Amino acid sequence: MHRAYIAALLMLTLSSLSACAMFRGQGRHEYVDDTAITARVHTALVKDSDVKASEIGVHTYQGKVTLNGVVDSAEMARRAESDARETPGVLSVQNVLELPSTAPMREATASAREP
Repeated sequence: MHRAYIAALLMLTLSSLSACAMFRGQGRHEYVDDTAITARVHTALVKDSDVKASEIGVHTYQGKVTLNGVVDSAEMARRAESDARETPGVLSVQNVLELPSTAPMREATASAREP
């Protein structure tokens, strides 16, 4: 009876530890993968001579990339989105890049709301 109790307790402890390790490992890999994807997208933007990578923010969460910032033209925004979509590991791209003509309006609206 005593051995069965110890064996059951040992199995419960080991299964709990392995579940925790799997959960922690998965979260860490997601973070590393998102960081790597962000770096690859940024590198692709830097390599594209028609895109000013310094004007574009790249954020990745679970393989989903968001591009934001103010770019010179609609063509530059399309190129940046295309570069991001072609990057290995990217599941989807949300392009919220703005043109200079729309950015001041957004900033003025935000300023008007501030007390």
